Amino acid sequence: MERRVKMALMVPALWAGLAACASADLFEPHPGCASFLTVQMRGCEVSIYWRCAGMEGKVWQGAYGADGAYAVNIYDREFQWLEGFYIFDRTVERLSDPGKDPISMSTLLESGEDTFGFTLEAVTDGESELLHVEGRDRLTGDAVEIDGISLLEADTALTIRTEDGAVEYESTGRQYVSSDMRLFFLGKEWVTESGEVIEHDNTPVDFIFPGEPGFNGTTPLYECESVLSLAPSHSGGQG
Repeated sequence: MERRVKMALMVPALWAGLAACASADLFEPHPGCASFLTVQMRGCEVSIYWRCAGMEGKVWQGAYGADGAYAVNIYDREFQWLEGFYIFDRTVERLSDPGKDPISMSTLLESGEDTFGFTLEAVTDGESELLHVEGRDRLTGDAVEIDGISLLEADTALTIRTEDGAVEYESTGRQYVSSDMRLFFLGKEWVTESGEVIEHDNTPVDFIFPGEPGFNGTTPLYECESVLSLAPSHSGGQG
């Protein structure tokens, strides 16, 4: 499953290419890589997925919001998080210990439920900390069709703790699984922050494939006015 705020893999050259496109209208994959899917979502977000030669079984995801690119992710064939880079604080997160229970899409599709537990190393400004991730994905038994794509609904739960056991991040949600593409897609998510529950909705709206209008487009199309209206005003400040 995906974590909305922080999880992914950084390869410096690929991130440089994504960052260079942050204010552009179209994403251009790094040489040796080819994008295969663009997903426009609610909540003013768009994701672009690509694969690279010589790295079979891995898939990259570039995430864009109202202000441009904000993360690049890599997952393996089971959709286990491997590593990530986040532009807002330049944090890099890498899989440190897959543990005895890594994420397994195969288990989810075969049994209807997948639990997971593993450890990430997060590095920000040269300082490192270990994050312990636990959760589960459970198919609801329902299927939906969005923009012609058949998807399985999954209930999700995720908790991330620091080394001392403090909860850094906690969420529950409803996501969507493509068994054909072996990808998770965000839906509604309820994140607990400082005792307050905040709802996000990044349900897919458009699935865009090579040759179709909007493929590799980096400008979010849906609900951006409402998202921007929630942003704090900068009038009277600097910048």
